Amino acid sequence: MSISVFKDWVYRTPAMVYNKDSCILLVFSNATTAVGRHRRLAMRKFLFDRGRNFSPMWCKTQIVREASLPGHSSMNPCPMFDEENRKLFLFFMVTSNEHLHEEHLFYKSRLCYITSNNFGHSWSEVNHLTVCLPENCIALAIGRGHGLQTEDGRLIIPTFAFIDENPTDENLFHMQSLCIVTMVEKAGSLVPENTAECQMAEVWGHGGRFIYCNAINKDRRLVEAFSEDNGDTFIVSEDGKFANTCTGSPGSLLSFPVKDKTAMGSDVSPSPNRWLLFTQPSISGVELGVYVNKTPCDPKAWTKPWIINRGPSGLSDMAYLGDGYIACVFETRENEDLDNVVMKIFNFYHIWPNTDDTDGCLCCCTVM
Repeated sequence: MSISVFKDWVYRTPAMVYNKDSCILLVFSNATTAVGRHRRLAMRKFLFDRGRNFSPMWCKTQIVREASLPGHSSMNPCPMFDEENRKLFLFFMVTSNEHLHEEHLFYKSRLCYITSNNFGHSWSEVNHLTVCLPENCIALAIGRGHGLQTEDGRLIIPTFAFIDENPTDENLFHMQSLCIVTMVEKAGSLVPENTAECQMAEVWGHGGRFIYCNAINKDRRLVEAFSEDNGDTFIVSEDGKFANTCTGSPGSLLSFPVKDKTAMGSDVSPSPNRWLLFTQPSISGVELGVYVNKTPCDPKAWTKPWIINRGPSGLSDMAYLGDGYIACVFETRENEDLDNVVMKIFNFYHIWPNTDDTDGCLCCCTVM
């Protein structure tokens, strides 16, 4: 059982960001009118009570009107909270309503962002992201999901670039995942693979901190890559468990601190031991599974999925709330098409004793 995050319109492509100091979770989504003429960004706010196992105290829904331009549609929200400067970023794509239903939509779109100094209560005007793009890059796009702030304060937005293969043919190009460092608005490294939408997470390995990237290539197969220099360069893993796995849609990544069982109920200090969670719908788009990797430096160490939704399921995103609680939002449907976003909350205690059990049992979920 779960709670609907959005209603009334058609809502797709969820993403969220959490403020651990105020216990406020913001969930963003594409909002499309019934006739599909234009898209906006919707936001719903949840306030959690840590003393009641992170049960929501209140919530409200609104259209983020600042994230729009006249005659354009907005889509693919990607929030990121700069904890050091207490500033919230919301990245998104804008495209002319005239091009909304064209095949190469992102090719004719622009990457923009707005900011908030009060965690979504009010927003700035629209800013256009200007970066020093790689050679022959003709456009920049963003998928969906959240951004990343590393332990040293670096802000990273996972995007993908359109690389021109033949300047005389506008339809001949390929896409590559790209890491953008927003603190100085410069491009990081292209993942050396023909990939598009991606997500990134910072984890710890034997050699220290590194960034793990999970992306989708042109054949809709998963690509795993690692960066040991904070996103400046990436190396593709060729023999991971997910390597070349066929998938229907991109997944969601979450890195969070893991302590021993006696300390799981406390977030007193960050642990160098971080595990990776990865949510991925089945190829048929029915079951939504959560994969666990206790040694993220080993791409073969993923468990089989724990099923948290029996279906239907689509794109998802995750956020770590603290005290072992994890929120997961995902697309689902009441009719023929995916048209709604719901959220489930589960505690890692439910997975902890059975991380070596790969039977794919149903994960116990807290109903909101």
